[in-house]
Amino acid sequence: MRVLPWLSLALSTLGLFLSSWIVIPAPTFSLLPLAVGAPEISPWLLLGNGVMMAIALCQFPREAANYLAIGLSAIGLVLSSLPLLQVPATIQQSHAQMQAVLGRDFWTLVNQPTQRPYPFVFQDVFTGIATPTVAPDRQSFSTLDGTQLELQIYHATPSPVGELYPAIVTIYGGAWQRGEPEDNRKFAEYMAAQGYTTVAIDYRHAPQHRFPTQSQDVQAALLWVRENGDRPADRSRSDCADGLVIGGTFGTASGVSTQPSADSSRD
Repeated sequence: MRVLPWLSLALSTLGLFLSSWIVIPAPTFSLLPLAVGAPEISPWLLLGNGVMMAIALCQFPREAANYLAIGLSAIGLVLSSLPLLQVPATIQQSHAQMQAVLGRDFWTLVNQPTQRPYPFVFQDVFTGIATPTVAPDRQSFSTLDGTQLELQIYHATPSPVGELYPAIVTIYGGAWQRGEPEDNRKFAEYMAAQGYTTVAIDYRHAPQHRFPTQSQDVQAALLWVRENGDRPADRSRSDCADGLVIGGTFGTASGVSTQPSADSSRD
């Protein structure tokens, strides 16, 4: 029995297993890294599945393991190509949403000289995106019960005092039980360099604080941004004109309401 056909089959099976998490929701929290990570490394999976398929096709004489490896790699190729095929539509939807929220001339609000030539650059998938270092401006906001929590403001760079910029509010993940504003620092620094004032907010965690405390804290932070975001003369404030909220469940729920209410504290 030759070893190479079975080795190809094993590697093709691994490629299909990893690629399948692009479309399979994680059934448990422990499997969440697979469901989150697979789409992010889909170009590498696409390349790997292609290489495995090519190796299986080049083996002669072919055995049953070769044909099975070819089939598994073909399915893996289809699955791993899905994120890349969705890129054009995603860019169009993002552009339309930015226009709906910030106006048709939103592009003029952004520091255009620092912008990337295209929203998606294939080379960056393998080399990574250069991220500058931006020191956050640490501020505090009051929650519904008066507790002081921190938020971090990454001012758009360059950011002359007196100018307003579109804002992005980031809400870190962690199943409401863990995490901190620093978790999204690389993203915040990058977006600040692109001309967006980025605000990383905090919230209290379960189980020490029962739901809806987390939602109320996020709403209080968004309210602080709305009330303080248009005061560019004082650098202890934010410098944002209008913006978007990014952050999974809280980002979706808080987009509906940014006004903390005592009624929401009822079980």
